[in-house]
Amino acid sequence: MRNWIAVLLLSMIPCISRGQNQTYYQYKTDEATLVFFDKNLSRYIPHMIRMYQNGKALHEQIWTSDSIYQPEAPLLLLTDWEDDGNGGASPLPRSLIQIGMAPLNMSYYITPSGERYSQLFKHEYTHIVMTDKYNRRDLNWRRFFGTKVDTDNKQPISALWSYLSVPRWYSPRWYHEGIACFMETWLGGGVGRALGGYDEMYFRSIINEGDKLYSVVGLETEGSTKDFQVGANAYLYGTHLLRQTVQEGLWTVAQKSMERLEGGREEASGREPGRHPSISYHKDQAANQRTAGVCVAIRL
Repeated sequence: MRNWIAVLLLSMIPCISRGQNQTYYQYKTDEATLVFFDKNLSRYIPHMIRMYQNGKALHEQIWTSDSIYQPEAPLLLLTDWEDDGNGGASPLPRSLIQIGMAPLNMSYYITPSGERYSQLFKHEYTHIVMTDKYNRRDLNWRRFFGTKVDTDNKQPISALWSYLSVPRWYSPRWYHEGIACFMETWLGGGVGRALGGYDEMYFRSIINEGDKLYSVVGLETEGSTKDFQVGANAYLYGTHLLRQTVQEGLWTVAQKSMERLEGGREEASGREPGRHPSISYHKDQAANQRTAGVCVAIRL
């Protein structure tokens, strides 16, 4: 009897190992490596590559302040696991852009776009540039460590090493999402969250009801736990801040805050040493507006 049980268990080993395998498909170009798990998605690959190339080409016309940064070819991960489309990006351990193939959730028209893959690549590639773009100091640390260092929960000191090699990855989320939403709108010909009706409705409702607006610290603490949608406050506040910065004629300041320049923290932020920006919110008293809007005033 024991021999039969042993034979049965041994016969099940190939089935168990076969069930653990995951088949994936890969399409590689000089600019990116595209990976997907369903061969039926192969029909979308030419379109996805074109949308990625378009987004990358537009960004290359903007982030050319120095010749040090040489972007690595990212890994493009296409998935069809969820009902709603989405995207994500990370510079660690290598540049990765994840694209959910499903249609975007159009409830409340929160994420307007002319073409969803074009919008997603413009948004997510902004994250790649913002987090992976290095100056000479960052590059020296990466050469010292031999790579971009990811964090390891078992090695707490890895957080410091990771910060030294990829410092912009650890900026506040509202900072990253605000710039990405602004860029998706600008590069999308004005179609995007920076000029969407939902964002304006959100802040006008707060002012109309006399509700509170979060400070920078409050946004990262209480504001991140009371979202109507997960992470929405980071998108809303960051986008509104950058939009108003540009509207106030401070595009140069905004652009410098996005760059990873050689002059250190003060130059990269577009500020004179010792001067720090403060953010205040007030009602727009412009005579040509019938309803109360919200402006973000930046005092340098």
